[in-house]
This record gives sequence, structure tokens and C-alpha cells, in this order.
Amino acid sequence: MAQSKKIISGWKIPIVKDAILVVLFHIIITGVHGIAHQQAGVSISDFQSVYVFLVTVAAPITAVIMLLFLNKQKIQRGGAWLLLVSMLGSLLFGLVYHILLPSSDNIFMVMQNSSLDSVVFTSTAILLVIVDGAGTWVGVRATRMVAKFMP
Repeated sequence: MAQSKKIISGWKIPIVKDAILVVLFHIIITGVHGIAHQQAGVSISDFQSVYVFLVTVAAPITAVIMLLFLNKQKIQRGGAWLLLVSMLGSLLFGLVYHILLPSSDNIFMVMQNSSLDSVVFTSTAILLVIVDGAGTWVGVRATRMVAKFMP
């Protein structure tokens, strides 16, 4: 019994299931969006490529693994914070590059081309903003929930 108070499995923290779903949707949409980038001929810089890989792909997956499989309190707390930071970083990246900055990556520029590729690009960019907003909210809740379950 003493052990159950010290170690809480990630599956017993309710927000972890939400984190898994939001990261799964985020990764799927990111993949489709990446393909749309190539098909629509929208290139990104080396910095953007590294940022996308580290912050929008690797970090959310790592966060969920930390929340799920590692039963140490500090690691779960770190996973919750990594989820929050990575989803917020993804959200801000999408807003800046797809909406605010005038460039070939801006959805308003891409929408001028009426091809199917540009429709997929624009749709997935908008979906990413929505999912990343939800992911940020789940990240905030996860940091609070993990703190609640931790002694």
C-alpha cells in the first residue's frame, strides 16, 4: 500500500488519456501537413525544419511517454510540463508562420492557388492551430493534475 502512494501509474491520472489523444491527433495532422508542404511546393528553412522535428514531433511524443510509462513523480511532472511547452510552442509556431508572417508558408498566400494541395495545406494548418490550442489546454490541466496526484 505504501508503494501505491509513492508511485502513480500514468494510466491512473485521468488527463493522460486526453494527452494521448491530443498528441495522436497532433502527430497525424502534422504528418499530413508535412506532405501537403511538399506537394504544394511550400519550402521551410532549416531552422523551421529542426523546430518542427524537435518541438512539434519529438517533444509531445516524449511528454506522453513520460506521463505514461515512467512512474517517478519528477518524470511525470516533467512530462506534463513538456506537453504544455511543446503544445504551446507548436501553437505559436503555427500562428506566426501560417497566419502572421507574410511568406510562402502563410495560408493566405497558399490559398491564392486553388489546387487540392493548397486546400489540404490550408486545412491542416488551421486544424493544427485548433489541435495545438487544445493540446496547450490539456498541458495546463496535466501540470495541475499531476501536481494533484503527487504527494
